[in-house]
Amino acid sequence: MSDVVSVIRCFSIIIPVYNVEKYIEKCMQSLLGQTYHEFEALIIDDGSLDDSIEIAKQLVKDDPRFRFLAKENGGLSSARNFGLDHATGDYIAFLDSDDYWADDCLEKVMTVFQNHPQTEIVVFGFNMVDEFEALLDVSISNIDSYNKKDDILLTKERTHYNVSDKIYVAEIWAERRFANGIIYEDKQLMPFVLYQRNIYLLHEYLYFYVQRSGSIMHSYKLEKSVQSMLYIYAEYKKFLVSNKLYEQYLDYYQEGYIRFCFYKHFYMILAFSDQYKEDCDYLIQSTDSNIVNLTNVKQYYGILSKQFVILALFKCSPVLTKMVLQIKQKIFSFLKS
Repeated sequence: MSDVVSVIRCFSIIIPVYNVEKYIEKCMQSLLGQTYHEFEALIIDDGSLDDSIEIAKQLVKDDPRFRFLAKENGGLSSARNFGLDHATGDYIAFLDSDDYWADDCLEKVMTVFQNHPQTEIVVFGFNMVDEFEALLDVSISNIDSYNKKDDILLTKERTHYNVSDKIYVAEIWAERRFANGIIYEDKQLMPFVLYQRNIYLLHEYLYFYVQRSGSIMHSYKLEKSVQSMLYIYAEYKKFLVSNKLYEQYLDYYQEGYIRFCFYKHFYMILAFSDQYKEDCDYLIQSTDSNIVNLTNVKQYYGILSKQFVILALFKCSPVLTKMVLQIKQKIFSFLKS
């Protein structure tokens, strides 16, 4: 009888590092504590200016599973791409250096890959925690809705578009890279990564997403945000057209464009802008009026919706829109109190 040789599968974990000395210890400890030991952790020094890398090196000591790679600062997408270029594992995972995993994350994911060999992507839930590890919320993707193709562009966000709550077979990333120079890079990429893949939803909350002040997602840079989202939706359109899906998913495309390219940024302006009128002018001039119009908003949201009312007011006067919303908020606050 011939001996049965078990094949040990290895994870490549890509961890970009830039000025996270307050948080990286927890991230490294969550890797050192993994109950599944076969992995390589690619620690990408993206031109970090603080002691993040030294702290990480002291923690992992001479553990050969941790590889430290340095590059000039280029941002999150650039660092992730650099890690992908050096990854050698059978599976790819992305872990932000200010976040961390449950100790059994890799073990539970590997069990899925072993028991369901056709699986290409394992999706799991994440815990939103503050800087003191207090739980704020939990969330998990609705993969059933994506598999039914009623949300192919993640328009309704029932399926999360972040890359970190998923682990992938390496082949998916053979010719796939993040777009440089934009924000919301996960949103740009995820519909293409998920399309026609065998996806398994693991009903476990294994990722800890730290909500901290000063992160990319909490900064206000309107022009870059608008241009990034317009780029993303231009890429979505190319994807739909090239796969002969554009007519079939036109409503999803337009609804998503209206929601993310216009309304998302209008609310950002309302909340953060110190040059409200100028930013509103920039937003309306940047977005496509053939998509962002009252006819489409009525179709997707309804004539009595807040979206329709806001756009109708906005077309008349952005300043008036702000006044009306502020009065509404004051009335709501008064009634609530």
